[in-house]
Amino acid sequence: MELGPAINRAKRAGVLDVKMAKRLHSFREAIRNPYSHFNIRKITYNVVAGRVKLVDTRTGAISEEDMAAKDHPMIQAQVKPWVDEQNVLLVFAFADEVVKYLLSQIQTEHITT
Repeated sequence: MELGPAINRAKRAGVLDVKMAKRLHSFREAIRNPYSHFNIRKITYNVVAGRVKLVDTRTGAISEEDMAAKDHPMIQAQVKPWVDEQNVLLVFAFADEVVKYLLSQIQTEHITT
């Protein structure tokens, strides 16, 4: 089963409340899908590489420019490890929160049955 339908099924079964289901869908769309389907453009979309040195190969002139990663595949490859580093603790904290939430749901269900 894919993640989206699994979230919806868990919500219908009462394992997830509306708020957690929305948060899981948001995580699925913003983090899980770009990584799972390796969409480097989405992963690096909001990054701007500042003051990138550009060399005009005809004249040899050097200039500096801010470059949005979304528009430059070479920049995407360079900044992805940095984006990963920025996201890893947030992803871990969210995963920890989800596990604790699900454990509390299981414990509550076990106690009531």
